Amino acid sequence: MRDHGGTYVRMIQPPVIPAPIPDAPPVQETPAETTAQPVPERAPQTQPAPAPQPEPAAASPSEANAAQATPPGAAPTPGGQ
Repeated sequence: MRDHGGTYVRMIQPPVIPAPIPDAPPVQETPAETTAQPVPERAPQTQPAPAPQPEPAAASPSEANAAQATPPGAAPTPGGQ
């Protein structure tokens, strides 16, 4: 709608009032014991995953024998400290 000066005047709409809700029966609160499901003593146990099998060592037999032959504290290679 235009005002006499040529500016727009916004028409304010009245608020929409919702219709009153008819009298509904009161909400009955039930005790928590009747609505809650029983909690089990313990949670069901799941089977543990099997342990991964260690892969066989890829060392050659000569390296395995050399490692067993060296006493602790001795240098594993000649010339080493």
